[in-house]
Amino acid sequence: MKHIISIMLLLFIVSGCKTTGYNQFYQPNFDIDSMASVDRLKSNETPKIFASNDLNTDIKILKAKRYLVVGTSSFNGPYEDTEGAIEQAKDIGATVVLIKSEFTNTESITVPFLLPTSSTTYSSGNAYLGNTYGQYSGETKTYGKTVVPINKKQSRYDQAAVYFAKSNQKMKFGFGLKELPANLKNDLERNSGLLVDIVYENTPAFMANVLVGDVIISIDGKAIYNHQTANMIFKEYVTGQGEIELKVIRGNKIKLLKLNI
Repeated sequence: MKHIISIMLLLFIVSGCKTTGYNQFYQPNFDIDSMASVDRLKSNETPKIFASNDLNTDIKILKAKRYLVVGTSSFNGPYEDTEGAIEQAKDIGATVVLIKSEFTNTESITVPFLLPTSSTTYSSGNAYLGNTYGQYSGETKTYGKTVVPINKKQSRYDQAAVYFAKSNQKMKFGFGLKELPANLKNDLERNSGLLVDIVYENTPAFMANVLVGDVIISIDGKAIYNHQTANMIFKEYVTGQGEIELKVIRGNKIKLLKLNI
């Protein structure tokens, strides 16, 4: 009996879970519960939902505020409201969701419509019961359904959701770097250096006024050529070490910035 009750309860739970594009096409980056330095959505909280016209720009804005991308959902189909994204955010523990929806096309689809039907059968005849002779008549009704195809137009949309949770981990420097693109190398007439792609709020880089677009060419006089050399130099420093000097190119000028790590 206990096994039957357990199976029935499981079927009830499964049947009560609504399938949406947001959970069906969800791709995780990491599990929040496995990272102690990331704040999870509490059970009594509702995630914040923001509409976006430019996901790349808005993702960078949230990353600068120390939000990490937990995962994404992306699909094309009939328009779905934000409830599906909210439920998916609650399920994974995300505190903020960026939503984007863009019309793509209209398709003709066929929807089956069940039309109730009925038929009546009439019967009559003669009957003998012992020495008694008589006549009978009657009718029988049969009920059923027939499928009628209905053609309709369906609007379809590219829909995406990006789920975030805030990091509380302390950053040693507070910037994100990437290789110099070809056009910038030509403009600066140099191959070495790394481009500041993001500056995280309330970090040493933020306080020292490092800006997105700066090109870092040295730290304390040690030349920065690429990610490999930068990582080797970064490892030499520890949090609490004190002041370091960044040499950056901003526009066409060289600037010296002091970071206190």
